[in-house]
Amino acid sequence: MDMEDLLESILYLAPGFVALEFYRYIYPAKFRNQFTQISWSLITGFFIYVILLLLDRKFFGNSVVTDNEGFPTIWYVLFIPPVGFLFGCILVLVHYSRVKIAGWFKWSDFIAPDSLSTWATINKSWNRDWAVVYLRDGSIYLGGISSYTYDPNSKDQDFLLGNALRVDEDLQRKYNVDGAGVYLNTKDVIRIEFVKGMEEPSSGIDSD
Repeated sequence: MDMEDLLESILYLAPGFVALEFYRYIYPAKFRNQFTQISWSLITGFFIYVILLLLDRKFFGNSVVTDNEGFPTIWYVLFIPPVGFLFGCILVLVHYSRVKIAGWFKWSDFIAPDSLSTWATINKSWNRDWAVVYLRDGSIYLGGISSYTYDPNSKDQDFLLGNALRVDEDLQRKYNVDGAGVYLNTKDVIRIEFVKGMEEPSSGIDSD
């Protein structure tokens, strides 16, 4: 395969890579290896190309996807990012629909297994529990996880405990953290206990 053929193949399959990267941005997943990444990009890009080719033949007379020599046209090259984004949105919509259907009908859970880790699941926006964070140095903080990272390829994750209090072992307040919160990393955490709260973390803790 010469350089021109390689470039042609990359251009045709690039929308698949863009679509998968957008999908993984919304629903992060741990990469098993580069071969798997490339393979799925190739498979997705192939299906996108076939769909575009059929649409091009039916509506545009093969004038958009390829030129007379089979090389991608300038229009196809310019449309790679938006086309990839569009198909990425379709993948996200399909996943979202599966999750919603599984939520409506409990017997259908098998169609939408939770692909996220426990860390990502418990930090979804609907979780309004307070977090009691026990650190390796003996410190204990109480607050709401206001923001967090979820990198499935990383062992440890950062998070910010907002509206936080430094508390003792009986969860009695020592002092308020007057500021954005406590910046923490899971590598320094022994355990996190979640307790029910009457208010949302963003609205503050009733410490009276």
